[in-house]
Amino acid sequence: MQCIQYAAGHKNPPSAPPAIPPIIINPFKSQIPSPAIDPRNTPPGPPIVPPRGPDLRII
Repeated sequence: MQCIQYAAGHKNPPSAPPAIPPIIINPFKSQIPSPAIDPRNTPPGPPIVPPRGPDLRII
């Protein structure tokens, strides 16, 4: 009779999902990589020139 019970399709409980790999924490926190994008420098302002004189001088 035992053979008939096993032949009836008795299933084991579902297996556990695959193990998640451990998260490795970097012990070298003092070594900070350089940023991926270069920081932008502020553009230079307009050149400083003395004010222009009048375009048309009346004599």
